[in-house]
Amino acid sequence: DLVAFFVERENNEVIDMLVRYAAQTCIPVERHVVAHALEIVSQMYGEGMRYGWPETMRSIKAGSLMLPGNGRAKIHLLHIDDLVNAVKLALFNEAALGKVYNIGGPETFEIRKVFDVISKILLVEPVRGMPYLPVYAASILLGALPGRLKSGKMKFFTPHRVSFFAEDHAYDISRASRELKYVPSVNI
Repeated sequence: DLVAFFVERENNEVIDMLVRYAAQTCIPVERHVVAHALEIVSQMYGEGMRYGWPETMRSIKAGSLMLPGNGRAKIHLLHIDDLVNAVKLALFNEAALGKVYNIGGPETFEIRKVFDVISKILLVEPVRGMPYLPVYAASILLGALPGRLKSGKMKFFTPHRVSFFAEDHAYDISRASRELKYVPSVNI
């Protein structure tokens, strides 16, 4: 296949491009590029991203993003450069075949802190919080409506997405660090 063609030639530049394209377009990299080795569990960010964070930043700038809960849940961020590095380490490591590695950034952050940093950079007021339980209950009720009655962003207002803000998303990357010599280097 196409990826194997490039991997056989160890063309790092082409692999960089493939992984960046997959990450920027939200193609699940772990399924399409390296199904045998990596699990991208972190929230990716970086230059050229077209999914997720750009929309979040637009919502923060517009003052329309609300944070369900207290914002203390942890998230593990992953810069696209660290993802590219992890993919190359796994692809060129025979010992990685058949194994799964969690890939994440160097540290975790409270969601509130991440949103506060973004707000500060954008020179806008911090994201407002909302009580978690009423928001979660509203998402369940909205989920009972037929899809055609939900407009725009309401289609994304689901219990799964709301619960993201109440649960920790911090992952153990020690196996990747130990076995692949993966060392994330980009931090916010």
